[in-house]
Amino acid sequence: MTLLKLSQLAGLDPDDTLLILWEAGIEGISEPSDQLVGAKLFMAKRVLSIPNARDLTSLSYWQSMLSADEKDLRGLLEDLDVPMSKRARTLPKGAIRKLRSFLSEKSHEMSLNGSAIQDASVVSSGQASETFIENVPKEQQAQRTEWRIVGHKREVRLLTLEEVLGIHYALVKDFCRQNDPIIPPGPMNEAIIGSAVFRQHTSIGSESKYPSVEMSAAALLHSLVHDHPFHNGNKRTALVSMLVLLDENNLMITCGEDDLFKFVLRLAQHRIVDGLADRSDREVLVISEWIKTNTRPIERGDRPIAFRKLRPILIKYGCRLEHSTAGSNIKITRTIAGGGLLKRPKVLTTNISYGGDGRDVLVPTLNKIRAELFLDEEHGIDSAAFYANLPFATDEFIVKYRKILHRLAKF
Repeated sequence: MTLLKLSQLAGLDPDDTLLILWEAGIEGISEPSDQLVGAKLFMAKRVLSIPNARDLTSLSYWQSMLSADEKDLRGLLEDLDVPMSKRARTLPKGAIRKLRSFLSEKSHEMSLNGSAIQDASVVSSGQASETFIENVPKEQQAQRTEWRIVGHKREVRLLTLEEVLGIHYALVKDFCRQNDPIIPPGPMNEAIIGSAVFRQHTSIGSESKYPSVEMSAAALLHSLVHDHPFHNGNKRTALVSMLVLLDENNLMITCGEDDLFKFVLRLAQHRIVDGLADRSDREVLVISEWIKTNTRPIERGDRPIAFRKLRPILIKYGCRLEHSTAGSNIKITRTIAGGGLLKRPKVLTTNISYGGDGRDVLVPTLNKIRAELFLDEEHGIDSAAFYANLPFATDEFIVKYRKILHRLAKF
């Protein structure tokens, strides 16, 4: 049985179902089309309280579902025109469909009655938490968390509105060629996207509220996920924006793709903190701590970088790259002044495997390029100079994390 079918049987959204199963220790599932069989399916049904055929015909099951005693249940069945003898202990044909319909209508009424609470929970995360605290019970208000600094205070290179929009449209362009297009593309309106991106700049008095890289990245991720500034693709845009901000500030993610996917999905479902009181601030603190735990500084010296980042560096040093297709070799030449009395130009050449602009060029290949083209320390170009002013990393992260981005598109 697929995860999607289980969700339908449980009356839940697929993302809620997925998170519940993860929390129950059921792994190996990440998409609505994933299949659960055998013991895993049996456990999933129990966790999600999905009844079997025998349960569905039992009076006790429906008493529990409707919070009713047997007398009330029999009265309801009579109101629903379900004939049933006083001695019968199982439901007759047609009763299950009518009871499910009644339960669905009851759940819808309860949902409408609780809309005031729901409205409070979706207040723009860029606004102060006090906006909705008044609607939270006093016992929950007492749980408000004291604000603290996560990571080290430093000057942070924040993303601009134009850069976040650029990331979104880069995703739109990439996913239009995939099975999960971002339709419709673009922001809901200028005010919402502007507010979401400005979240990084929030201050408390004259001090930045998010003075570390971890906190700035957390605020940006949180606002882009929960303010829903785009018609579609909010989680995908938020994830790539966070990765780019970290990269621009010399930090890289160290956790596995599954852990990153699960964290973003839990964040989107408000499952990283309990309660409503001060939830926005508490979520940002949890995200900041997670980023602090799951990142490390990018090491200086040769390190793997995408070919699209290497290309402008080589061009800056006068290199000529012969056009090539992915999966073949690419020839790189560099002409320098020659030695001797005639000082004839010297042409340096290297050949490397080319896997496409989004593929990483590994350290041994970088060592070969720099040595054979005289771009290394021995020839007066240290790593700090060689890697200075790396180009914006949007495409690199879209390629590197495409699997996660596709998975997020389904939830």
